[in-house]
Amino acid sequence: MAMVQILEGGWNVPWSVTLEVNSINCLRRSLSARDYHFSHFQDIPMEGRRILNLDKSGTPHIRRRQMN
Repeated sequence: MAMVQILEGGWNVPWSVTLEVNSINCLRRSLSARDYHFSHFQDIPMEGRRILNLDKSGTPHIRRRQMN
């Protein structure tokens, strides 16, 4: 939650993570992403529901892209 506040500009950036925060903000500006809105949990695709359930349970989940 702290990182969200820092990235959205709500909190000042601690000097120890300034480089990482600047890199993340540069990536956020250069990439475009879509916003999805779901009315019900069942409307979310299966992969998304699985990730959300892992996040709720506190289970670590490494998200990485597969190279084709």
